Amino acid sequence: MEAYGADIHPAIYRERIWPRLGAAKLADIMEATGYSKGHCSAIRAGTRTPHVSTWPVLAELVGVQV
Repeated sequence: MEAYGADIHPAIYRERIWPRLGAAKLADIMEATGYSKGHCSAIRAGTRTPHVSTWPVLAELVGVQV
């Protein structure tokens, strides 16, 4: 696998992490990433993609092992 900063391939984020973010509380996403409520809302809705450096903590938040 090619490294993408966080060693998580973009397909893993799209297929395994992002779909589970819909069930996560915004406050939990905010705490995990340090992003604003609006930014986290857009991430959860799928209209924004977070920086790859946050993918490992988001994976942990939603229970995805990478």
